[in-house]
Amino acid sequence: MKTARIIPVFLVLLLLPTIGATQVIWSRFPASVFLESSVETNGGALSISHPAALSGEDGFHLWYTLGVGTRRAIGYAASADGMYWEDFPDNPVLLDGRGSTWDGTFVSQPTVLHDGRQFRMWYTGHDGERTRIGYATSTDGIDWKKHAGNPALSEGESGAWDGNGVSSPAVLHDGRQFRMWYTGHDGERTRIGYATSADGIDWEKHAGNSVLSEGESGAWDGTRVSDPTVLYDGRRYRMWYSGNDGTQTRIGYATSADGISWEKPISTAVLEGNDGTWDGAGAGSPTVIQEGSTYRMWYSGNDGTQTRIGYAFSQLPGDIDGDGTISVSDAILILQYVVSLIDDFPIHALSVPKEMSTLPLYHVALPQVRAQAGQQVEVPVAIEDATGLYAGGLRVTYDPAVLQAVEATPRGLLNGSFWQANTDLPGEVRCAFLALEPLATGGNLFTLTFDVHSPIETQKTSLTLVEAAFNDGVSVNRQNGTVHLLPSTAHLLSSYPNPFNPKTTIQYVLPAEGAIRLYLYDTSGQVIRRLVEKEQTVGIHAVVWDGRDDAGRNVASGVYLSRLETSTNTATGKLLLVR
Repeated sequence: MKTARIIPVFLVLLLLPTIGATQVIWSRFPASVFLESSVETNGGALSISHPAALSGEDGFHLWYTLGVGTRRAIGYAASADGMYWEDFPDNPVLLDGRGSTWDGTFVSQPTVLHDGRQFRMWYTGHDGERTRIGYATSTDGIDWKKHAGNPALSEGESGAWDGNGVSSPAVLHDGRQFRMWYTGHDGERTRIGYATSADGIDWEKHAGNSVLSEGESGAWDGTRVSDPTVLYDGRRYRMWYSGNDGTQTRIGYATSADGISWEKPISTAVLEGNDGTWDGAGAGSPTVIQEGSTYRMWYSGNDGTQTRIGYAFSQLPGDIDGDGTISVSDAILILQYVVSLIDDFPIHALSVPKEMSTLPLYHVALPQVRAQAGQQVEVPVAIEDATGLYAGGLRVTYDPAVLQAVEATPRGLLNGSFWQANTDLPGEVRCAFLALEPLATGGNLFTLTFDVHSPIETQKTSLTLVEAAFNDGVSVNRQNGTVHLLPSTAHLLSSYPNPFNPKTTIQYVLPAEGAIRLYLYDTSGQVIRRLVEKEQTVGIHAVVWDGRDDAGRNVASGVYLSRLETSTNTATGKLLLVR
């Protein structure tokens, strides 16, 4: 047995030449990041391809296609950082079925999920004539048990779009069902299809397959599309896939609202090989995971002789819908603004059109909101009408003794825009955006999320919109906001006047909607006035007592007790009537 030997690679960030046309800005290692396999080749050509990555508390896991000569199996490696990998010394971890079984020629192209109990793998199997998709499980990701009822997904009927074989699955679980995107072949064309399953074993193909087809003749993906990898963020599906123009394989990108109807938002590949390097003859078969605002991609690269695995990543959190372009200089300027390296929004330096139809005045507002100690509050930044806006920068200040900004999230109005936000500045939030097309309607630009500190020593705190810079210095009307602070329980506020004659106003605050009762008592404990007895909403309320009892008679001078009762607590106060 050989011990795995790690190849050290120094990280040199190479911005791709297609930066102005990608959905995110990809940076990558200049060489293969993988390792020399521990498998004995006996003189055969070694290839390592088709990665499938997972990340967890214990680091990164990678399963991949391991080829020696004409044989293929599935190998495994582990990494602490996703860049430097150690091969499992007893690879491969999944072998072909040997003989006349459905996967008797080779197994390859894995995709893996972990459901909290076990690892689940779907993989391509080949019997010498057709490719089909199989299923296996493992408790540790190394010792795998194939499903007895394999294959889990077979080719379609003769003449179907996938009648000659199915392969390279990508599987997600959305909380209700498993979703699979896979490559289908009909003997002439290669496209991507879709299927669903309740258990990951019995699959139902989408009636409208295929869901992603090759591009037009002459396009970078005009000959075939294959090898999908898919992410879902709760709102949008993002697919990276292999595309081929008849000469070279590159990596493309598509988006979908439902996982079925896909759009290719840009007309070029998002990642391709560099001439004269390890991936100069082609780059494809991506696997992508997301960690916060960072995308990590591992992919297959070929130099014309050998196939290996490379690594790329993106750390720009822009492009909400995945169909945007942004120049590097614009991204840097916006980033400098939000991290406070420059004080004024750099509108004059951004690559936005100088001749545009804009409104003479824009109205931006922060609202009046209620918040409770120990909880979070969301504050939308709204614009009445955004017609003609291409770019903008916003600065909101607040009292850090009362609030702490934790997140700034772009809303639907900024779909397709590049954006940046910074909540780490003391007592200040900065947000900026750059749209690909002028905005055409009003709505919320961002939602700011704050932690509310406890205890509360004030009833309200201000949110100040100190800057709203749009387009080429157009006028902006700014409206500040207020966070009204609620206690965690119902509370009586100070009555005024007190002492009083002939009447006083009793104020109280409710942290939740519900039935309440506000009674007045004399010092002997007798009810003299039932002021409130009904359902009321969250917030501050007030009621006037005119010094009379329930019968309408004036009561004598003296001390009276106010008692506020809710379903969760009781609060009392004192009133002094002086006739």
